Amino acid sequence: MEEILNVFRAIKFSSIKLGYKPKSPSAEFEGFDANDDGGQYAFARFVRRTLGKWDELKDCPDNSHSSVSLPHYRAMLRTWRRLGGKLELTEAEIEIAEAR
Repeated sequence: MEEILNVFRAIKFSSIKLGYKPKSPSAEFEGFDANDDGGQYAFARFVRRTLGKWDELKDCPDNSHSSVSLPHYRAMLRTWRRLGGKLELTEAEIEIAEAR
């Protein structure tokens, strides 16, 4: 779960640094589904809201209300790992990482 949040951290920081707006809305963290991804939802909410981690995602929702969020995030994570798991991405890498 932490690595998934790091994917969004990399996209966010890289986009800001590059002055780039990703083309896909999936570049923004939409939360985990509280009904189907309960463990991830609860943990992510705790570390973000209570511990203040991943502060750059503070304006993002906690609950995606979508059962496809976690599978999509896992696919993004696999892609990000193939890109080297780095925090500084190029515009092309951002588009690859966020692709559904």
